[in-house]
Amino acid sequence: MYTSIHDTSIKAPLAGYVTVLNVSAGEMGSNGMNLTTLTDLKNMWVVVNIDETELSKFKENQKLEVSTLAYAGKTFEGTGSKSTKIWIMQ
Repeated sequence: MYTSIHDTSIKAPLAGYVTVLNVSAGEMGSNGMNLTTLTDLKNMWVVVNIDETELSKFKENQKLEVSTLAYAGKTFEGTGSKSTKIWIMQ
């Protein structure tokens, strides 16, 4: 038995942006199938690789600014935290 798309509703557990789409138009889905990945872009984090010789320049909870090629001209602000040998900006 097939269900018409008009009889189907798809609800997300959170508000966000579709960052991965796992289905194409016309593709048949099934119950429990992972259709998309939703991302909350309000709470992003990045992992930054820092050379050991530069680590002494960074302090816990230090304010940081990061820019990326993907968002040219935009600067993201956050604070740094050290998890073992990895700095994470939130």
